[in-house]
Amino acid sequence: MRRSVAAFALLSVGLTSCMIDTVAGGGSVVEPIAPETVGTDLELEGGSVGLNAHPDGGVIFSLDHTVVHLRPDGSIDVLFEEPDPGLFVSEPAIDGAGRTYVSTGNLFSPITVHVVEPGGASTEYPLGTTFVSTFEIDPVTDEVYAAYNLAAPGRPEIRRFVDGVFEPLPGTPRTDRVSGPPFSAQTSPFAVRDGSIFTVDGAQVVEFESDGTSSVIAGTGVVGNTGDGGRAIDADLGRIAGLDVHDDVMLISDNQFHVVRLVDAVGVIRTLAGAGSAGFSGDGGESSAAELDHPAAIVSLGLARFYVNDVGNGRVRLADGLVPE
Repeated sequence: MRRSVAAFALLSVGLTSCMIDTVAGGGSVVEPIAPETVGTDLELEGGSVGLNAHPDGGVIFSLDHTVVHLRPDGSIDVLFEEPDPGLFVSEPAIDGAGRTYVSTGNLFSPITVHVVEPGGASTEYPLGTTFVSTFEIDPVTDEVYAAYNLAAPGRPEIRRFVDGVFEPLPGTPRTDRVSGPPFSAQTSPFAVRDGSIFTVDGAQVVEFESDGTSSVIAGTGVVGNTGDGGRAIDADLGRIAGLDVHDDVMLISDNQFHVVRLVDAVGVIRTLAGAGSAGFSGDGGESSAAELDHPAAIVSLGLARFYVNDVGNGRVRLADGLVPE
């Protein structure tokens, strides 16, 4: 990963924890979503689908049939609704111009990609039996990428999405699929930054440069939860269900060991959130002491600010504010 001033600033403060709180979930409101609803009114048992950054500093995520925008102040609005109750929506993404990207379908019907303009107008791209589970936006180039699978077993391929076409990439980067309880839907974790693709291969994170060259940047390949304070490539990781990269600092959601881990700009790994056991505790306190339950999608918005989809607890939680060593 490329180095930045902000990333080295993180090292100088010795970040080990943030303050954490629930910003969505824990309520009783289900679809359809009324305009006055706030994030903590939502009932997210079984988890939302995915989590991605919104240009306003909030996040977007999907319910069964709805793409929701959670603003930084906790209020929400609806970006997309699928009217057919038999069709479900994928993990969405939104670009710098405010266009929302999401696919709809199910295991027994054709898949359609929807590109929704800020005003609500939508362009549709029928895909047939091709399965698209996850969209991501490169925050540097604003290009759109997706986990793309031709309705066959195996690891989805990451492709660039341009004007309805999924373009293959050098090196054919692929990522794992994460599904099963307590997930309500299958996701394909990957991250993109400045043309580099970060994917999951078992208990390892692999970076694909824009020319297709690849290298392991975290994980030994052995399942475990070890290595804090050492090199990320020497650490054991569990089931990786979420990745994000911001200012050359990577966040990894490990839903097997119920932690969020941070890989800094010089490749050192440490636990940033989660006490290492499944549970729900710690709101209003330090993230390193809080209990998570199968954390999945994660969004980093800069130094000491990230959202995590705490799937097993049916919540989206926000960690914010440095707690130095």
